This record gives sequence, structure tokens and C-alpha cells, in this order.
Amino acid sequence: METELATKSIPNKKDFDELVRRLDTAIDKASKKPVYVVEKHGNYYDVVHYVTRTKLFTGLPSRKAAEKACSRFNKNPTHRYHYHTWRRIRDLCEDIAEKQFNLNVHKHSLENAKAEKYMIILDKMSEDHAKLLYLEKELTLLV
Repeated sequence: METELATKSIPNKKDFDELVRRLDTAIDKASKKPVYVVEKHGNYYDVVHYVTRTKLFTGLPSRKAAEKACSRFNKNPTHRYHYHTWRRIRDLCEDIAEKQFNLNVHKHSLENAKAEKYMIILDKMSEDHAKLLYLEKELTLLV
């Protein structure tokens, strides 16, 4: 009924019907395509399917890595990582969490340190910070 009212003023109804059919097809395809979003939980990020709320990645330490994974799966929903890649991503996340914990321990130690230990703690802290930056960069490239 609504289509008839809209097409009364259109001279070529066949073109309009073709346009409606193509738009319906495009809407159906778009609605079937999964959409992934980034959610923050504490200090970590998760990549989550927007409709079903199933988690694709959990515990990613940086927003940049989570957004990269999200955009990769939004562009190509059939993209799958090899098992070894999944395992490497998980290991990197664990290593990054460990380095972040070590940095927090070092910060606490600095507050209570005596003068002779201060430089040793700063050295360990800078070493862990450099490793953390390297691991985050590697994770971003891998995801």
C-alpha cells in the first residue's frame, strides 16, 4: 500500500521497485554482518560482539590493540587467527600484565627505598618499562 502511494508520482515504477529491492538486499546483508566493539573492564579491554555480547578477546592491555582487532574483524568477519597466533596473543597479554605488575611493585619500592637502593630500583623500573613498550608494540602488530 505504502509503495503504491510513493510510486504514483514516479514515471517509471520498475526502476523504483528495483531500487527498493536493492536497498532491502543491502539492509539484510548489513544486519547479518557481525559488529564488534571495544569494552573497558578495569585496566583491560575486551573485544565483544555487539548483539550477542560474546567476547572475542579478553584482557587486552591496550586500547590500540583492542581497536585494531575490532576493526580487523568488522572489516572481515570470517577472518580467523591460526592457533599459534591466538596462543602468542595470550602469552603477550600475560607478559604485559606481569610487567605492569612489576612496575607497580617498583613504584611502591621507590617510595620506601633508601638512597643506596634507589638507583637499582630505577634501573629495574626503566628496564621493565622498555620491555613493556616492546611487548605492547608487538601485540599491536600481531593483532
